[in-house]
Amino acid sequence: MNRRDALAALPALLAWPVNSQSQQAGRVPVVGMLITHPPATDAVVVALRTGLQQLCYEDGRNMKLEVRTALGQLERVPGLAEELVRLPADVARLRRRKDRPN
Repeated sequence: MNRRDALAALPALLAWPVNSQSQQAGRVPVVGMLITHPPATDAVVVALRTGLQQLCYEDGRNMKLEVRTALGQLERVPGLAEELVRLPADVARLRRRKDRPN
């Protein structure tokens, strides 16, 4: 797994306005991540949280990270994606496990 994959959403985070006049008062930016497999062992989620912290973004303090997982059931992906859109997420990222040779 490549750390670059985990940090793919960070350029969009850097584009967020940093002054209070540009943001809605009291609104916390939302990053949505949809993954097709369980996140408990997902190094990408851990790396994304670490990268966000390095940029002074902390989940629950000045941004919110919403992770949804299809638990390997791909038929759940459209519904979970719709859920993230309804939040609404300011940035969304789909993470799917690459097919592995048998």
